[in-house]
Amino acid sequence: MTAHAQPRRLDNILRLIMWCGLLALWLVPLIAKQFTDEIQWTVSDHVFWAIMLIVPGAIVDLTSRLTGDWAYRFGIIIALGTAFVITWANLAVGIVGNEDNPLNLIFFGVILVALIGAPLVGFKAARMRWVMIATAVAQVLSGLVALQAEAFVLVFCGIATALWLTSAALFGKAAKDQTAA
Repeated sequence: MTAHAQPRRLDNILRLIMWCGLLALWLVPLIAKQFTDEIQWTVSDHVFWAIMLIVPGAIVDLTSRLTGDWAYRFGIIIALGTAFVITWANLAVGIVGNEDNPLNLIFFGVILVALIGAPLVGFKAARMRWVMIATAVAQVLSGLVALQAEAFVLVFCGIATALWLTSAALFGKAAKDQTAA
């Protein structure tokens, strides 16, 4: 087997594991509904849950096909994972108070910084670093706006900020690796 074929095979195995894992996550509420009345999901809830899983999965899949740079890949995975958790928590129970609290919209604004910034910079590693830093700053500002809330919100924002900055560092490493090559 050639040196090029081995990483491609590993990529295919990792993609298969990812898609099977996402399918398993999608099935969890469907199966749980069979055992408890606590889960009251509608068909639209299941469809939205599928979309929440498929979109980041497709982006990770596409990224793994377009680049072999593991720092860039992990930067994408951490950014998508952070956005996923913020969205999930916000829609499920709300980060501030409950999901109906209008203050929760600021957390979608944080994700919007990344969603708008990434295509604007052409998904280039060096520039993606700055988009993630801007997203981290937006996350800090969202925590400051939500200061009136319970301490959990500040902890949540602190962890999310650390994750955005980790993603930025990985994009910085990817950019450095590209210039060294």
